[in-house]
Amino acid sequence: TTKKEKEKEKEKHQERSERRNYRRTDNNNNGTRERQQQRERERKKEKMGGTHLSKEAQVRVKGSKKDGGLEMNLSGVDMNKFSNQIMKLKKVEYLDVSKNHVNKVPPAIGDLTRLEELNLAENDIQTLPNQILKLKNLKKLILRDNKIEHLPCPITRWENLEELDISGNPLKELPNDFGRLQNLKILHLNFNGFEVLPSALSGLVRLKELYVEGNELSTLPDYLVNFTALKTLHCGANMLDTLPDLIGDIKSLTYLNCGANRIKELPKAISKLSNLEHLVIEGNQVESLDDVGLDKLWKLKKMNLTRNFLEKLPPGIGFMTSLQDLAVEENKLTVLTPEIGWLHKTLRYLNCHVNQLKRLPGELSYLNCSCRLNFKVNPLVYPFSDWVQAGGSPPPFAEAMRTYLSAHPLYTKIDGPGVKGSSVGQGTQFEILAYDCRGQQRVSGGDVFVAKIVFPPPEEDEEKKEGEEKGKEEEGKVVVADKAAAVGEKRGEKVENVIIKDLGDGTYTCFYNSKTSGKGFLHVNAVVHPIEGSPFPLYVAPGETKPFKTSVKGLEQGKNYPAGIPIVFTIYAQDFNGNPQDRGGDPFQVVVIGGSRPVPDLVDNQDGTYTCRFLPGWGGNYTVNITLLGVLCPCSPINITVDMDQNLAAALGDDHKQLLGAQPPKEQPPPSVDLPSGGGLGYGYLDEPSNAAPAATPSYTPIHRGGAEGSMVGAGMGGGMGAG
Repeated sequence: TTKKEKEKEKEKHQERSERRNYRRTDNNNNGTRERQQQRERERKKEKMGGTHLSKEAQVRVKGSKKDGGLEMNLSGVDMNKFSNQIMKLKKVEYLDVSKNHVNKVPPAIGDLTRLEELNLAENDIQTLPNQILKLKNLKKLILRDNKIEHLPCPITRWENLEELDISGNPLKELPNDFGRLQNLKILHLNFNGFEVLPSALSGLVRLKELYVEGNELSTLPDYLVNFTALKTLHCGANMLDTLPDLIGDIKSLTYLNCGANRIKELPKAISKLSNLEHLVIEGNQVESLDDVGLDKLWKLKKMNLTRNFLEKLPPGIGFMTSLQDLAVEENKLTVLTPEIGWLHKTLRYLNCHVNQLKRLPGELSYLNCSCRLNFKVNPLVYPFSDWVQAGGSPPPFAEAMRTYLSAHPLYTKIDGPGVKGSSVGQGTQFEILAYDCRGQQRVSGGDVFVAKIVFPPPEEDEEKKEGEEKGKEEEGKVVVADKAAAVGEKRGEKVENVIIKDLGDGTYTCFYNSKTSGKGFLHVNAVVHPIEGSPFPLYVAPGETKPFKTSVKGLEQGKNYPAGIPIVFTIYAQDFNGNPQDRGGDPFQVVVIGGSRPVPDLVDNQDGTYTCRFLPGWGGNYTVNITLLGVLCPCSPINITVDMDQNLAAALGDDHKQLLGAQPPKEQPPPSVDLPSGGGLGYGYLDEPSNAAPAATPSYTPIHRGGAEGSMVGAGMGGGMGAG
């Protein structure tokens, strides 16, 4: 019995085990089906994104709700419609739905009235509902890279909008009231296909940043000068051939990017941008920056000149004392100016990759050890090639590089008698003492100096003195004197060259023998930059007075003069080269022959001029001879004719017509005239009082014995000589 019971119990246990295994297998199969169904439901939810969100998006929505629902970031969650869950976030202030596949913005977007920043970039949106204008608190709207052709109107409802990015849209036009967005500070219009910037932008006078890259602009509009708050202007990747001169009137600019255009020459007006800190000219066709005046951009920190046709760096770059980053790769540089080493206090990056450099200036040894240098792909010769291969920044053999140093204009000095001047025809000299940018005297030659003496026109002396203030320190910054002023190229100026001899020990002997006299200025330049103190005022005295260079004014050859009126003329003394004297003392002599043989009165004015006065009392032909040390001056003899007045001829009568135009015989007294008893007849001219207006013509009056009232000068005939 016991054995049978055990067998039955064993069979029952086996049956229970089989049943349990069956139920376990069945449950496993059901679980698999449930999981498959759940995954299918989730895939359907993702496809129905307008009603439901993906799992990632749901996680973000839940996280936003926990944080108060003020910010929502749904960027790149693969949604193609706005979810109702988003529209329920009434407190949201920041909403980012960028980088999705949204093609429509629901009108309910206008219910998110607290929204301040909305990012819809990189979607497929074609239109915006008018309800979006209800977002009156909106400050930042990003619509970049969509398919929007028109903006909603009236756009002025976004009265608080400060930043708008509508780049990368096929916009056909902007609303007429666009310029009334008075609070707009940042505007992006990149890659919109504009050939001309719309005039609707002209009212955005508070704009601080303007981005118009990647369009088809051939010029910039004139109304930009009204943007007095503009600090950033990006106009790269357009079709600009040049920048307009008005660019210099936007004084507030700190960042200017005009790269990837067709610009061949920059305007001089760019030097007026005294607040500019970042300049990008990359990818243009600029060949030279010599006359631009970039050295006046004292606040410039970064300058990108990559991919142009430059053969040398702009002059004055050593005076850009704020420059930190300079990129000139892929140009045609054949020489690197030593001025680059003058920036050792600020320069931290210099890229000259892919150029034609063979040598490097010794001033590079002064650069800060943290400065990153790139001179790869250049045909450098030894020892510069070894340094580049070693990768040193700055050169590991700095001491050896000092032999390649050059003179610095701010430390170079001049000394010698020729600095203050000399005399015409007497050669003189002075010395240039070269110092490097550390203020150490040079011990070798090879520097390039240019010296000239400039004599300004007399009427421009004062203006010249004011203009020569350039080249001195102003507000802690070094100003480079105008190049034309430095070499004397102004109209009317006289320039004398100076011969410079390199002594090979850091000193240079300079010699000049000026042919021009007067006050001038000695200009000494190290290459193109004036040395400290240049130009130096000097004075070149005239040489000895030469008779054959003497000139006369006030007495003309062959001219007729009236009798009885003093003739006054001036003698001008000059040296061998025709320079006027500036002091007196020359023994000029004047002799007048003919007529009444008057004795001339010669006065030395002590300024190189001499005033001569004589009174022709008779009519006739006169000869004036001017001599110096017995040598007749080339202006003389001067032949003149003195005419007697017709009124006097009538008074004298027919018997005395011989007095007109002829000298009476020396051996015979003048013929007598029948006059009333006791009187003689004379003639003369009235000496007008000083306060009386001069007569148009001389007034001759017969003089009887006893004279006439008033002051008269005359010669009496028949009764003697007298003066009334």
